[in-house]
Formats: sequence, structure tokens, C-alpha cells
Amino acid sequence: MDFSAEANAVVVVTGDKKIVIYDAESDEKLATMEAAHGKGIYEVKWTGADSFITCSADNLIKTWKWDAAAKAIAESESIEQTAGQKEETDKMLHALAFNKSTGKVAVLNLRGDIIVRNGGAQEINYGHTDLIGNLTCQGNNVFYTSEHHVFAADSSSSTIKPQLVSGLPFEQPIDQIAANSTAVFAGSFDKNFAKISGDAAAGFSMTAKTQLGAKAISIAADDDVLFVLQHNDEIVELDLNDLSCKRTHACTGFKPTKIVYNKIAKEIWVGDADGKLNFLSAADFSKSGEAQVHLPGKAVNALVVSADGTKIASGDTARKIKTLNTETKAEIKSYPEHTDKIQSLGFDAISNSLYSLSQDRSLMASNLETHKMKKIPLCHGSAKPDKLAVAANGKIFTTGDDCCLRVWQKVWEMA
Repeated sequence: MDFSAEANAVVVVTGDKKIVIYDAESDEKLATMEAAHGKGIYEVKWTGADSFITCSADNLIKTWKWDAAAKAIAESESIEQTAGQKEETDKMLHALAFNKSTGKVAVLNLRGDIIVRNGGAQEINYGHTDLIGNLTCQGNNVFYTSEHHVFAADSSSSTIKPQLVSGLPFEQPIDQIAANSTAVFAGSFDKNFAKISGDAAAGFSMTAKTQLGAKAISIAADDDVLFVLQHNDEIVELDLNDLSCKRTHACTGFKPTKIVYNKIAKEIWVGDADGKLNFLSAADFSKSGEAQVHLPGKAVNALVVSADGTKIASGDTARKIKTLNTETKAEIKSYPEHTDKIQSLGFDAISNSLYSLSQDRSLMASNLETHKMKKIPLCHGSAKPDKLAVAANGKIFTTGDDCCLRVWQKVWEMA
């Protein structure tokens, strides 16, 4: 569905291949086009007062003319997208965008290919056939995992072109990844753990590797320290250079779920399954205290620290987000606007915002000064969003169970 102020009309598309146009003021049905596509129509966008475009599971983009006086819809052009048989479900088009200032049209298929058209030209950013497990940003570079691979891309480029990180010998899925200012660290299901170094121009490759005692479930990476929370409830400190084990600590009295490093207080903040944050000294793992940040029984499912180290955000398995001062440990603000489990969190220094993903399928931006909020529902369409990361240039990257990496910018300016 899309509204046009120029046409004063709303256009709606349906799974049974119809296009319907309504008067925006009276809700009167103005026109219906039956069998507009060969299969269900997923999305529609107005391109002008008398024209719009549609995309469908039949692998076609179609352009249409709208005659308001005659109340008539007429097909203008039909464009087949990625090569292949139309019955191939992974090539079915299910999302559409139109940029009025550039005239470019972009569509997304179920495989995760992003097809950008400018007149007759076509540019394809190929997607993945498996879920994206996790992602992180280092400066303007974004790193994400898919199956047993890690991909890197420069977000400052006009076109996001992921490149495979070389030298990774993993055979099982990689689902944990984090970065400091000089390296990226990744952990897989088979307990392998790797350090990745390089740059966007020369490429990235593995520069160190180790075997953990158990699978990594959370990583706290800073320029001075590297801690890994393992599935056996142990926190291990690794050497930043060669990943050799320096110390191991068994968490007792609580079930750890997430960790971050508080460089202001030189502490490890450990979220647990009972909604608490436990404060451990980074020097000797001694526990200095705990805080019941979330409701008892609502596990900490997301934990992130701001770039300047002054704030930490925590999200639980219910729907609540809390921000805390890293020096005083006092709560700054509570954000209850999501309606389901918090999946991922990320701070953005440029817009002074906290971004959050939830199983309610929305991406939310919360301004940390004014506390104003911007919620983008269905940010991955019908798919559930999973993880997010924010680059130094303010671009936001999100993943979901649609196997897609989506890029967002100027969220506060979105209608």
C-alpha cells in the first residue's frame, strides 16, 4: 500500500494479484485491476501523480499509468528481473523502493539479491542463501557472518559490496562477532575463535586462531582487553595479539547471558537470565555488586556500550530497554515502546541515538537527549529482524531471518 499526496489517492496491492485505488479523503474505491501480475503482488510505490510501480512473486516489476479522470489503470511496462525460471521461489520479488530525486528503483528478492535499476541499467548486490548469524562494525566497515564465513564491506562506499574474509578454516556456523579499533573477533559453533585484521583496500584475513573450552556466546572487545563468555558459563580473557588464554573465571550464583566491558570502571558487566547485571572487576573477576535492571525472570538478551564508554544499554526477553551510567551504575532512562523481545541494540554518536531491534519486527530509534522516538514497523517485511550494528558514519545495518543485510540512514528523516 502507498499514499500519494499528488494524486490524493491510496494504491493497494493484494496476494490475489489485484491492484485497487481508493480516494484518500472519502475512501471511495476508484478502480480495480484484476490479474495485474501472474502471481501475488508484494509491494507498490507511487512514482508520480499519474504513475506507480509494482513488484510480484512472478519476478516482474511493472510500471502503471493512472488516469484519475477516467478512473482507469493501464499497464505501461513489464521488466523481468534476475535471470531464471519464474517458479524459482528464491527469485520472487517481495520488497520495492523508489527514489524520486534520482529516479532509481530497487527491488529485493527472497534470496537477498538487491536489484537497482536506473532506466535500463541494472545493478545486482547478491544476497545469501543462509541466515546472517551476527554482525559488528569497525569504523565504517561492517562485518557479518553467514554459515561458516565472515564478510566485510565498506559502508562509506556508494555501493555496499561484501568481500569474503580469507583464511578462516571454520567448518561450522559462526554466530559471534565483535570488534575493537584494530581487529575483529569471531567465534563458531565448533569452539573455534579467530582474530581478523586488514583494511578495506587490501582486504581482511585471519591473523590468529584459538580453540575455546566451550562455544562463545558473547564477546566483549576493547583496545586493552578481550573477554569471551562461553556456553559453559565461564568467562575467558584472551591475549589481544595471539588469542592465548590469560585467565578463566567460572560464573556462579547466576546464569550469564551477555557481557560488555565498562572501560570507565574497568569492569565486566554480565547480564543474566534473571534480568540482573552483575559487576565483575576486570582485574581479578571479583564481584562488586549487582543490579535488578529488568523484571525477575526476564533475561538480558542484548547488551551494548557506547563508543565513549559512558553509557550501557540493556534489553530483555520481554520488551524493555534500560540505559545506565557506567560510572554511577544509575539508570538513565527506560524505553518500553517495543511489544516483544529485544534482539539487538546499538548506539549512534552522530544522531545521539540508541537503535533497537525487536521480535515485534520493528526498528526503533530513541534520541538520548530529547527521548523522542522513531519506530519503523516491519523493518524486514514479514521476516523477523535479528541483529543490528551502527557504523562510525551513522549508517545502521540490520539482519533478519530473510537472509538479508539491510542498510539504513537518516532514520529520523524518514516519513
